[in-house]
Amino acid sequence: MVQSDVSKQPRHYQTITVSDHYFHDSFNEADNAPIITSQHLQASADTTTEDNSDASWVDNLTPLQKKLVGCSLAVIAGCLYGLNFAPCLYVQNNVDGASTNGLDYVFAHFCGIYITGTGYFVIYCIAKKNKPNLFPSLVLPAMISGAMWAVAQTAWFVANFTLQEAVSFPIITTGPGIIAAIWGVVVFKEIRGKRNLIILMVAFIITISGAVLSGLSKLDNL
Repeated sequence: MVQSDVSKQPRHYQTITVSDHYFHDSFNEADNAPIITSQHLQASADTTTEDNSDASWVDNLTPLQKKLVGCSLAVIAGCLYGLNFAPCLYVQNNVDGASTNGLDYVFAHFCGIYITGTGYFVIYCIAKKNKPNLFPSLVLPAMISGAMWAVAQTAWFVANFTLQEAVSFPIITTGPGIIAAIWGVVVFKEIRGKRNLIILMVAFIITISGAVLSGLSKLDNL
């Protein structure tokens, strides 16, 4: 009985050895197996394609190209912004019997803006094959913003009539920049650091001083 037990021990040891190799090979197969299969890669590619379907053409530009496009569009917008009141001022200064009250030109001015904006939107819809990218959550804020702009633009007509364009234009164009900068500091935290805030305060002082001097230049006693 002793010999038979001893003879069984190598077999038992051999069985354990085979079992160890089996589990070792199984773990090696699991380690060598790819974590992401071709099906996962294809699904990821399809998802990426869907996510990039709404990407803008600006996303495909290099950083230098983005700067050039942004600066060019800013220059064009500045030129159009500067010529905003040119038609009304031309009529006031060159047409006999034309009204000098700026409020008389508000309706025509707004109608021109509405027609132009609608025309641009129609062209955009045609270019997108009647599938424009619209964000419903922005509709109401856009309408509120447009109403606020209309009130400000109407007040600008009054300022042009009262102070003349050479005085009202510098004051009105610099004021919103100050408000936007304060909004960026307080709400969005875009400007931080003691040095940057000092530079911003110096810019505020220069801007406000220029606006005050422009207003005082209208006084006849100075």
